[in-house]
Amino acid sequence: MNSNDDELTFSISNLDGKLLCSYKVNKSNEFRIDVSQLKPGIYIGECSNKKNAVLKKLFIKN
Repeated sequence: MNSNDDELTFSISNLDGKLLCSYKVNKSNEFRIDVSQLKPGIYIGECSNKKNAVLKKLFIKN
């Protein structure tokens, strides 16, 4: 199994669909996402892998 198979791209957008930031995450950084730069609000988090599986979730930052 290639180590890149574990790599995910996590993107954060506002509700208008504007991309705010995007991260490559893998087991080496334990899938940690830094959202400290985001203002309080509602955002869309989108996670995809090399096979284009996509998971979208709304989240709220206080």
